[in-house]
Amino acid sequence: MQRQFHRQYRLLLGKSAQTGLLLTSEDLSSDKGIRGLRMTFAIDKDTTKESNKSEIKIWNLSDASLNLIEQEDLMIELSVGYRDDLGPVRIFIGTLVKCVTKVENDGKDVCTSIICSDGMLAIRDSILSTSFAPGVDSLTILRATASNMGLALDVAEDVKGVVYHDGYSFVGYAKRSLDVICEAMGATWSIQNNMLQVIMRNGITRKQGIVFSPSSGLIGRPERVIKSSRMSNNTKEGERQEVINEVGLSKREKSKRKKQREKKRKKTSQAGWKIRTLLAPTVNPGDAIRIESNSVSGWFKVESIKHSGGTFEQEWTSEIDCIEVMLDE
Repeated sequence: MQRQFHRQYRLLLGKSAQTGLLLTSEDLSSDKGIRGLRMTFAIDKDTTKESNKSEIKIWNLSDASLNLIEQEDLMIELSVGYRDDLGPVRIFIGTLVKCVTKVENDGKDVCTSIICSDGMLAIRDSILSTSFAPGVDSLTILRATASNMGLALDVAEDVKGVVYHDGYSFVGYAKRSLDVICEAMGATWSIQNNMLQVIMRNGITRKQGIVFSPSSGLIGRPERVIKSSRMSNNTKEGERQEVINEVGLSKREKSKRKKQREKKRKKTSQAGWKIRTLLAPTVNPGDAIRIESNSVSGWFKVESIKHSGGTFEQEWTSEIDCIEVMLDE
């Protein structure tokens, strides 16, 4: 994190590297891409099973270039970084969801906005019809499911498989099978850069060690974030109406409904931190990072991250929401 100078990027859009459109920074001489165009990116990632999203904007593409990228299920791969560090690192790979081109600046510029989704095709199109013999391990099923979805698989070290003594059969969308398998292991799944990532609920990935401090990319002061209870005024009013409607019910049924209401309104508040850093393309949701500042110091799990920047933009940053975790030092 000490060599964050000389920004570089590489953006590939197309069905393949041979037929796609390549945009690169000026100093990537090894790439035969288009240089000098204005490009911005805004990427949102988190640990949920909803696909990660990004918006990439490019100005003043030629008609020939527009014809190349205005295709259904276009693949987009963006790599960014610093010349004096690791160079361009893949920060997002996904599929075109929406492409809009419009005139700006009184007709002087043409802006193309590309909305992309990570893992959209795998989630949308993967359907399973499979069965496994008695004694199969859930990790074996995970590997087969990831392969069926066309995804690499990354399983955290503390995820332990469970044995299906009667075997396992499933017919339907692969994402539903992932729900079943991960629930049995106490784990969660998400797709990160076209990779199926499986971590324990409240757990972390295999990757840890990046330190953010004022001398290594941390910008400003970390913000303390407390998420309040999800219970709204509408929920409270709904509970009062439920009590009124229970008139005439048996004591047993009333007791059952009371327990259900208590479960619904269980506190879900959680303390965490929000930090802003120089662009950190290697950090992904679920990773463990270390924060060192005057206000807070320790290990934290990345819950979500937003990357933003561009070729002519002043800022080139990441915004990270994280919660504290206990790691062996």
